Amino acid sequence: MGETLNTWSGNIISVPAAYKGTITKVVIRKDSSDLTAPASLKVGDSCELHAFGKLDASSVAVKCGMRATVIKPDGSSLTGQYQMTTKQDPGQELRFPIMNIAIDKAGMWTANVVEYYTIT
Repeated sequence: MGETLNTWSGNIISVPAAYKGTITKVVIRKDSSDLTAPASLKVGDSCELHAFGKLDASSVAVKCGMRATVIKPDGSSLTGQYQMTTKQDPGQELRFPIMNIAIDKAGMWTANVVEYYTIT
């Protein structure tokens, strides 16, 4: 029996200007490698959803985070978020390891990064 592959369809959703941040890319991290969408994974694999973003604000310490939803092939969903406090120069890219995912179903998995926010 051949291995079943799952394809990630990564969607980067626009963020309201009030958040003063830009989502730059979304990757699937597996075995210390970043895979871009679409990526092929086997049932039984474990991976992480990571998103990258840049704050547009000045270089002051801020608390920021990203939220994401992953839709499984059966329509059920997983949600996750990651927050950090950082002093970031404008335009510097940050990595947000949003959630761990166990591939437990064959078919299309869709990752939607839905928000990049700052907490004042």
